[in-house]
Amino acid sequence: MTVFDAALLTLFGDPNLAEDALWRPGDTGAGQAIRIIRVQPQPVVDIGGAKLVQDGTVFDVLAAVAPAIAERDTIEANGQLYRVQAPPMPTMNGRVYRLDVVAI
Repeated sequence: MTVFDAALLTLFGDPNLAEDALWRPGDTGAGQAIRIIRVQPQPVVDIGGAKLVQDGTVFDVLAAVAPAIAERDTIEANGQLYRVQAPPMPTMNGRVYRLDVVAI
């Protein structure tokens, strides 16, 4: 484990930054406990001079903890159920997946 990996584990373990969640592959089964960090999405996107307002929810999750997380899986956090609505985007050299989710 590198120093960077250890730092990521510390961040995801911090109760001020991360929270407990339950990941259900394919929205089935009992689920697997994971930690998520809620990320503030970029609210305004400029496309060809047009400004679009984007309303969304984004979670970061450690790739090592949920290596097979995929579109249409669900995540339950704070009593709210979310569906992963796009393929996970690897960040930080593939160590973290950024998930675009929608409340269901």
